[in-house]
Amino acid sequence: MHRRIWILLSIVMFAQARAASECMQAAEQKKYPEAYVACQQEASAGDALAQYTLGTLYEQGLGAPQDFQAAVKWYEAAGRQGHLNAQFNAGILYQFRLNQPDQAKPWFEKAAEQGDGEAALNLGSMYRDGIGVKQDLQQAEKWYEQGAKAGVIKAQFSLANLYRYGPPAVQNDALAYYWYSQAANGKGPKALLSGSVDALYEMGRMLMEGKGRPRNHVQAAQMFQKAADMGMLNALGMLGAMTVMGDGVEQDTQQGLQMLQKSVEGGYYHAANLLGGLYEVGYLDIPVDLEQAITWHTLAAQHGEVASENALGNIYQQRQNWALAVQWYQKAANHGNAQAQGNLGYLYVTGTGVQKDSGLAFMYFTQAAGQGLATAQRNLALMYELGEGTAVNLDQARLWYRKAAAQGDADAAEALERLAP
Repeated sequence: MHRRIWILLSIVMFAQARAASECMQAAEQKKYPEAYVACQQEASAGDALAQYTLGTLYEQGLGAPQDFQAAVKWYEAAGRQGHLNAQFNAGILYQFRLNQPDQAKPWFEKAAEQGDGEAALNLGSMYRDGIGVKQDLQQAEKWYEQGAKAGVIKAQFSLANLYRYGPPAVQNDALAYYWYSQAANGKGPKALLSGSVDALYEMGRMLMEGKGRPRNHVQAAQMFQKAADMGMLNALGMLGAMTVMGDGVEQDTQQGLQMLQKSVEGGYYHAANLLGGLYEVGYLDIPVDLEQAITWHTLAAQHGEVASENALGNIYQQRQNWALAVQWYQKAANHGNAQAQGNLGYLYVTGTGVQKDSGLAFMYFTQAAGQGLATAQRNLALMYELGEGTAVNLDQARLWYRKAAAQGDADAAEALERLAP
């Protein structure tokens, strides 16, 4: 969560409407030991600005040893008198320094009630993640929206993410796109850190998918270009792939490959997966080059790209290097890749390159079928039908044939007719 740091000298702004006290004068002149003594006296007398200033001195260790407990004590004293920044800082210290998020909540609420957008953002995240409060996505939506309407870019981005990636009950692609667009308009040096560039990228993805707006790859490419110009490697990689394919932009293989490689060099390893795929199957004037494919997929796999693990299994299976094929399929299957699970199921049920093991085949087909892979659903149904790797169970066979047929698997539809009661 973004932490707002209040520089001590900014305190002077709050003193402009009144005669400067000794506390404020010493703080303005950076005479922190003197400020500490003067602020102690004025804070003890009930001056809210002096209490806030004393909290800041304790928090930052200026003129006194750093002491978060003492800082929050004085922030609370000022906050009880309605000092907005003291309320916010009390919440920050409780949540991030003292690890007492339940104590942060009432102070963020007080600040948010006075219109502080960042306090509303923090409350939204607490309710979204169940930190210091019971998880409540409706409350998260409420507070994120308040922060978003106050112009806090990260609140706008977080609200959009809630609508885009939250549970079905809160998903709303149209609202997600709207709030991404608001965040994308964020200006200033904090934009890169607060969600503006990420919002451009998400808008591009939604335009590619036709979510929240009609599908428009030209506009998607424009969003990716803006994000790439701001230094986002993910966007550069996406734009590179689109440039290779001529999708939404003018086709240029060499430029597209250069963009993909540049994004990999910067640490965006999904682009290595994309490069591996291009060389694996060939595209337009990119010839099939399995050595290049292995190089890029291996780099991607080493950095967590599970699809590349499965792709390496496919390549080594083509080369009949069964040991490496199984090794890479196993890695991908362990990481939840349905294609790899289905591929292992096939190898074990047929005994291709491995010792036949119907029990392992049944296990892998079950895993892949549960993730919706139609071929695995059909193969699992067949195992139930034949009693291979499990007991014969025609009800289960029909169930899985039906699931596969619903996805357009013609063999499964034919099998359903054969097993009709």
